[in-house]
Amino acid sequence: YETVRSVTSRQKIKRIEESKPTGKTLLDIGCGTGDFLHEAQRQGWNVAGCEPSIKARQSAISKVGNVVTERVETLPANAT
Repeated sequence: YETVRSVTSRQKIKRIEESKPTGKTLLDIGCGTGDFLHEAQRQGWNVAGCEPSIKARQSAISKVGNVVTERVETLPANAT
């Protein structure tokens, strides 16, 4: 499962990069445990996420730092 999740995260990031974004900032709404954000951060993206589930949010924060909040409205202004 870990391997599949890692591969699919890399594939998602590749598809995003193929769309020629103007910057490397990524906001994941409903980021779950933060695995996708973690892979994006590892690849040099500035990341932020929102996750209403306390348990999942705590897991995401442990992986990517305090850039994950409960709601979009509570993200720091410089996070997106």
